Amino acid sequence: MSLSPTLTIEDVAEIEGVCRDTVQTWIQRGELRAHNANKTASSRKPRWRITTESLQAFREARGNKPAELARMRRRRHVGAVRQYV
Repeated sequence: MSLSPTLTIEDVAEIEGVCRDTVQTWIQRGELRAHNANKTASSRKPRWRITTESLQAFREARGNKPAELARMRRRRHVGAVRQYV
């Protein structure tokens, strides 16, 4: 089994052009999948690692969706305007 290369929070922040706090927020919200690389699970400060596949899936999920074609509306004919005083 070959392991895919992993990225740190700093790596992802640089790639995406955001600060590391933004990447941590994505991880906390579950938008970006990551795993804790600490040796002990009880460590207070996690060392997050993100696989390249997770980053690609994140980018695809956040990508632009094709916009629906807008219906062309016909302009209403106003006709003669009456002035009310």
